[in-house]
Amino acid sequence: MVEKKIIKNEPVIELKKVSKAFGSKHVLSDCDLTIYKGESVVMLGQSGMGKSVSLRLMLGLMDVDSGSIKINGAEISNFTDEQFYKNNKKIGMLFQNGALFDSMSVWENVAFALLNVEKMNPEIAKKIAIEKLDDVGLSSKVADMMPAELSGGMKKRVGLARAIATNPEIIFFDEPTTGLDPIMSDVINDLIVRCVKQLGATALTITHDIASAKKIADRIVMLYNGKIIWDGKPADLSHPNNEYVERFVKGIAS
Repeated sequence: MVEKKIIKNEPVIELKKVSKAFGSKHVLSDCDLTIYKGESVVMLGQSGMGKSVSLRLMLGLMDVDSGSIKINGAEISNFTDEQFYKNNKKIGMLFQNGALFDSMSVWENVAFALLNVEKMNPEIAKKIAIEKLDDVGLSSKVADMMPAELSGGMKKRVGLARAIATNPEIIFFDEPTTGLDPIMSDVINDLIVRCVKQLGATALTITHDIASAKKIADRIVMLYNGKIIWDGKPADLSHPNNEYVERFVKGIAS
């Protein structure tokens, strides 16, 4: 795969004054975030702070209570079903637990969108799936295996191969290293960095893993009490000038 050249400073994902509540619980409150073309952003935050909700809102799986979310300049709340379909074809997603289909072989999982959305010839789809498996360091022998035969790290790699199978413009990563040992976590982080750069994709990763954040991100933001309270480079985490961020990074309970 040849690394794509990209022109940054073009907004791809824009959240402006986004609010979302479930009953009396306000998850997001006037939240602002802009992610630029070719940028890899990591959203840090404790469990229950609204990271996953933010992701669902960007995917259009939930509606905002107020505010605006734009993808490539288009307001997603105004999308028709056809526009959502076209928009989501440009998006890849690595789910927290892999979310592989147990009844499908590895290559069928990787080629799921190719087969079911693009209606591609199975032989061509399998060839592409094997190429994507190679991109994440898995041999062609894995293609005909079933998910139950894979280790946790292999499942993550297959999930990543599926996320990049359609050469997406935007990739979302939901806790990509959860449940993995430190060495395999580092392997997955390296693969994410390489795949994002090769595709020239815009990426958003949500995690609470500081080591992953520092390795994956061009930029890191911190979500707390429904708002982005900090925005900086990975190197800035060592001196964030924010008491909450410093406690989070050092793992200090308050």
